[in-house]
Amino acid sequence: MMRSYKNAIQFLLGFSFLCLSLFGLAVPGHAQFSSADLVIVSLSTLPVSPEPGTMIQLVAVIANKGRSDVLQGFTVRFKMDGLLYSDRRIDFGLSVDKEEQISLPWPATEGDHTLTVQLDPYQDVEESNEFNNTADYAFSVRRPGAIRSITFDIVDSIGKALNDSGTAIQLQFTTDTYTLVNAFQKAFQATSNNFSAGESGIVNLTAALPANLQSEDQIQASKQVSTIYGSLSGSFKQSSDALLSLNLQVVPAIFQQIEEDMTQMSNLAIDGVSYKGLKDTVPLFESALDQVKVLQDYLAGKQVNLTVATQQLVDILTQIGKLWVQVGKDSTLASQAQTPLELNSQGQSANSYRAGDALTFAMQGATHLKIEIFNKTGSLVYSKESDGSQFTWDGKGSDGKTLSADHYYCRLTATDSSSKTHINILQILIGS
Repeated sequence: MMRSYKNAIQFLLGFSFLCLSLFGLAVPGHAQFSSADLVIVSLSTLPVSPEPGTMIQLVAVIANKGRSDVLQGFTVRFKMDGLLYSDRRIDFGLSVDKEEQISLPWPATEGDHTLTVQLDPYQDVEESNEFNNTADYAFSVRRPGAIRSITFDIVDSIGKALNDSGTAIQLQFTTDTYTLVNAFQKAFQATSNNFSAGESGIVNLTAALPANLQSEDQIQASKQVSTIYGSLSGSFKQSSDALLSLNLQVVPAIFQQIEEDMTQMSNLAIDGVSYKGLKDTVPLFESALDQVKVLQDYLAGKQVNLTVATQQLVDILTQIGKLWVQVGKDSTLASQAQTPLELNSQGQSANSYRAGDALTFAMQGATHLKIEIFNKTGSLVYSKESDGSQFTWDGKGSDGKTLSADHYYCRLTATDSSSKTHINILQILIGS
C-alpha cells in the first residue's frame, strides 16, 4: 500500500510538473528530477561458458545514475529461473555515477537459464525512476560430451524474446488513469528486459565460434538480430522513462526507431527461418503513435476523448504483441523441422559423446549430407559427403586417429530433393 501511494504521488507530481511547464510557469526543484536512480549496468557469469557441476560466479554491475547519493543501505536480489536465489545487502549506499560489482557463487546445472537481478526490492531508496531496477541475463550450461545445435538455439533465443515481449505488452484496459499509465510503464520495461535477454543469449551462443564459422550467413544474420534487439531494448526503456516523466514529446522518435528495427528484422532469415511477419507491426506502431499524439494533446490542455485514445492504444499494442508471439513460435517450429538428430550406436538420441564413439547425423528429407568437423580454433579436422538422409561418423579425424576430448564444431550441410540446402552449426563437446 505504501509503495502504491508513493508511486501515485510521484505520478501526480510528474503530471503537475509537465502541465505547468507546458504553460510556461516556473517549477521549483522536484524530487523526481533530483533523486537517486539505481540501475543495472551489466549482468554476466564467470566463466562465460560454464559447465555443470562447477561453482560459477553470478556478476551484477550496478550504478547510481541519479542526481543525489544513496545514503542508506539497500538490497540486490538475485533470482534464477524465476525463483529467489539470494539477497545481497549494500550497507553503505552508492554515490552519484559510482558503480558497484556484486558477485555470488552459484552451482551450475545443465540447461538454459535466466538470471534476474532486482535492485531495492524493499523500496528503501527514493528514486527518480522506480521502473528500471530489474534486468535479465540468459545463459546456457552444457556438460562435456553434450551436443547442441547452435543454429536452433539462436533461433530459439530470438523466438523466446519475441514471445516474452509480445506477452508483456498485451495489457488490460482500465479507466483508472494512474493504473493504466503504471501498466504501460511496467510493460515497456519488461519488454526492454526481454529483448535485452535475447540480445545477450545470441551473443553468448556466437561468441565462442571460431572465425571461419563466425562468417557463416546465419551467424552474421543472428548478430544483426542481436544488434536490433539491443536497439529495441533501449527504445522500450526510453518509452518507459518517457511515461514516468510524462515526456511524451520524445515518443514519436522512439516509435520511429522501433518501426525501422521491425522493418530491418523482417528482411532477415536464418537458415530459411523468416521473420517477414514482423513487417505487419510497422503500420500498427504508426497507429499507436497517432494515439500517443492524442495523449500529448490532452497533456497540452486540449479537449480530446482520453478514454477512446487509451483504449485504442491498448488494443493496438495487444495486436502487436499477438503478432510477435506468433512470429516467435512459428520461427522456433520452423527451425525444429530443420534441425538434425544426433544418434548413438543404439539409435538413441546422443545427449553425450565420448571419444571414439560412433555418432550418426540424421536429417529428415535430406538426399545428400556433407559433414565438416572443426577444432575449437577453426581448423578442419574431418570432412565427408554422402548421399541419403543419414551419415555415421566414427569419431576419427581425416588422419584416421580418434579425436581427443575437447571442444569441436560441426557444419552439417543438408541438400533436399529440390536441391535446396540447409546449414546447421553444431557444437560437440567430446568427453574422455
